[in-house]
Amino acid sequence: MDLSTWEQKGKPSSGNWEVSANGTSVYQDINGQPTLFVTPTEVINVEINGKLGAINGCGGDNDFLGFVFGMQEPSGNASVYDFLLFDWRSSIQTTTNAPSIFSLTEVNGDSSNLDFWGHEATGTGVFNTIFETSEATDGWVCETMYDFSVKYTTDNIIITVNNVEILNIDGCYLPGKFGFYNNSQQNVQYSDF
Repeated sequence: MDLSTWEQKGKPSSGNWEVSANGTSVYQDINGQPTLFVTPTEVINVEINGKLGAINGCGGDNDFLGFVFGMQEPSGNASVYDFLLFDWRSSIQTTTNAPSIFSLTEVNGDSSNLDFWGHEATGTGVFNTIFETSEATDGWVCETMYDFSVKYTTDNIIITVNNVEILNIDGCYLPGKFGFYNNSQQNVQYSDF
C-alpha cells in the first residue's frame, strides 16, 4: 500500500502522521486525542498484513494504538464516526476507566458524544464491544514491532499478531475504509502494509 495516498481523520491537532519518502511507512508522534490515518477507498473481502509498534522510547507511555476498518464517511459531517475499532494497550491503568488490554468495538456517533478511552457513549453515540481481553500478558511492548494480519470479509473478521490468531468473529460486515489509530500514544510506526 502506498501510504502517501492516505489521509488523516479526526482533529488535525490530535495527530502528526509523517509518511516515509517511499510511502511504505508512517510515523505518528503526538500524544493526543484519537487520531486516524485511513485509505482513500473502501475495502472488503481482503487480508491486510503489516507491522506496527511504539518505538523511540514510546514517549514513556502505554496507551492505545491499533486500526479501524469498515469505516463509513457520511458526507458533510467530519465529526461523525462509523467503524470497527481494534485498540491495544501496553498495560491497564487502574486509575482510569480503560479496563481492557485489547478490544474489537463497533463505534458509531458524533465525536462529541464518544469517549474512546473508556468505550462509553452519551446521547446517540454507540460503543458496542464485540470482544475484549484484560490479560496483562497480551499488552504491547515498547520498542517492539508486531506483525499484524486482518482478514475482513462480509461475514468474518480474523486478527493475528505474530502469526497467532487473537480473535475470530463471525458477523455481517460492510465495505469501508481501513486505517491506523492512536489515542494518547505517540511514537508509533506502521509499515509494510
